[in-house]
Amino acid sequence: MFLGLVLRAALQNDKQFALEWRPLLVPFAFRNFIPKMNSVVQDVMDEMDPKQQVEEQYKSVNNESFQWRASRLLLSQSASYFQVPSKKSEVTASMAPFLEEVIRHTAANIPDLDGSSTGAANGRKRRAAGELSSSSDSSALPNGEEHVEPPSAALTDSHIEQLAPLLAKSWPTLAEAMNVQRDQYSTKEEPIKVTKTILWRWKQKEGDGATVKRISSVLLMAELFSEQVGQVGVWEQEEPMSAESQ
Repeated sequence: MFLGLVLRAALQNDKQFALEWRPLLVPFAFRNFIPKMNSVVQDVMDEMDPKQQVEEQYKSVNNESFQWRASRLLLSQSASYFQVPSKKSEVTASMAPFLEEVIRHTAANIPDLDGSSTGAANGRKRRAAGELSSSSDSSALPNGEEHVEPPSAALTDSHIEQLAPLLAKSWPTLAEAMNVQRDQYSTKEEPIKVTKTILWRWKQKEGDGATVKRISSVLLMAELFSEQVGQVGVWEQEEPMSAESQ
């Protein structure tokens, strides 16, 4: 992109350069590699449609590389990115369902794709009801009791140690997102130490609410969530060991 801008400037300001190189460089300088929003949304909507019978493991939203690229595209072009989750009590810990929801809302606002959102919405409802879940039978308890999702893992010391270097350059944004006041940390310290202090203050303030899901949601909404952050401590695997496993 930067090289393209340089070439454009050269073609506009240097007449001799423009005469000699314009035929070769114009196509390169003005090429746009950003995919069309309609195309990206349509592909995902097709995968979400139960009629297509696309297995979960093969869906684009479950691919880490696609998650990162799609998030950047939706962040810049879709108003729905900051409108879901719709309920304040909901938090985002997994990118796949979050992207599905954002893309579904985005498709509903694109005239050419409005009709295709119906099939995807039906598929989403069916998955929620367990009709499309391959693990529904295995998750059922033998005594007939309903399966209850375990609570989100708590934010640990290890998480903070690993997150600090990744967020150090953006500690002012982090402090604002976590509502940690300036008098609660020292700006004279190294950025990593400042970041650790901010994370610790937030953890203390949240108490039992300082969970993996909660901090993931905060970082995502502050545009601080990245592939590296998503891999910290393998997040949900940071559950404390039970007495039996020890």
